[in-house]
This record gives sequence, C-alpha cells and structure tokens, in this order.
Amino acid sequence: MNSYNAEVKTKSMLKELGYKFIVPPSPEKLISIAIRLFPNRVANVIENLEEEGINLADLSSWDIIDTVYGLDVIVYNPNTDEVIGIDVTLHPHTSHKFHNKKKKQEKLQPLYKAIGVNKTLVYSFTTQKLEELL
Repeated sequence: MNSYNAEVKTKSMLKELGYKFIVPPSPEKLISIAIRLFPNRVANVIENLEEEGINLADLSSWDIIDTVYGLDVIVYNPNTDEVIGIDVTLHPHTSHKFHNKKKKQEKLQPLYKAIGVNKTLVYSFTTQKLEELL
C-alpha cells in the first residue's frame, strides 16, 4: 500500500459514509491566502518545488492544498455542518511522524479557517477507523 492508494481508499470510504467533497478555491486564491498568513511556509514550498523543476503557479488547487496546506481531502459533513480537512498517512497513530502532522495542523489553523475548514484531523490509514474519528 502506498500513500496515493490510501488517499483513494479514504475518499471512497468518505463517499460511502455520505460526506460531500468540497471544491477548493482557485490556485491563485489559495496561494494568496497562504502568502498572507504563512509567507515562510510558502517560501519553503517554492524552494522545494523549484528543486524538482516545478513552479508553484503551475499547480492545481488540489496540489496546493496538499503541498502548502498539508491536506489530502476536504469534505462537508451534513450531519454536523462541519467542513473537515484530512491528512491521510500510513504512519501508525502512535508514531512520531503522526504527532508531527498533528502539531502542523494545529499551527496552520488560521490557514484552514481562511478556506472554510473548521475541523482537521490526521487519519492513520493503517491503524485507525475513519468512522470513529469523524
């Protein structure tokens, strides 16, 4: 199992559970928000992308959500009226990397709020049940 497959399967499970997928803002708007709130983060992402020969301005909204915002999927829960941003990982929920992702999400809350996300979570595909987290 790789991270891409885990993300695809997570999206399938969310759809089966009745969650609605959110369409993110345009790439330009996402970049503008991120530069305003976390300019150093955007600068680091640009540097990393340039090392790979990629220009941030050429990325899709979902690529920016992933690389800058650190989320793999954004869904709406009609039962709770929450917009939930999810970072899917293969790391066990007891691992150091999992906890680092949680800390990153806590730090980036202003970024998430700016795009309408009012709940975030890190989902360990290998060790957690998605239904219990939501």
